[in-house]
Amino acid sequence: MRNSSRVLFTATVLCLAVARLAQASEELFSRTVAPVFERRCLGCHNDSKRKGKFSMTSRDALLKGGRKGPAVVPGNPAASRLLQLLTAKDGKASMPKNKEPLSEVEVDAVREWVKAGAPWPEGLALGEKSPADFNWWSFKKLERPVVPRIEGPGSAWVRNPIDAFIRARLDAKG
Repeated sequence: MRNSSRVLFTATVLCLAVARLAQASEELFSRTVAPVFERRCLGCHNDSKRKGKFSMTSRDALLKGGRKGPAVVPGNPAASRLLQLLTAKDGKASMPKNKEPLSEVEVDAVREWVKAGAPWPEGLALGEKSPADFNWWSFKKLERPVVPRIEGPGSAWVRNPIDAFIRARLDAKG
């Protein structure tokens, strides 16, 4: 019974370690890798432009790759074409084309992400706009604001609702 308890304990510890590693890798992607892809890559490699017949909007797209095959080989940074293109040699990298190369920190983050198996949150597609991205005043429903009540010596100055808003702001600012 003691040996089976040890095996069960060891298996539990290993499962917890793997789960933590997966969570850390997914956080690395969400916090570091995805913003780099969105800021530096998706301008040319998205579902509508597909330069090099290649999109970076999803994990499946990265695994499929473009004209020259898969861009990412999960768990194998050395075999991942994406890292070959992003890594600067003599201060120049193949990608992003005709632009400043990614920093060493950014490339290292991508390398660590690939080494961890290139985890990607389920259902996430980079470059898609969510409704939160359109939380602009111009998209909001028009609402009639409540006209401030002005009392005291400033009330004689008010002749219409616009005056009431102006006088309320002036009174608030002293």
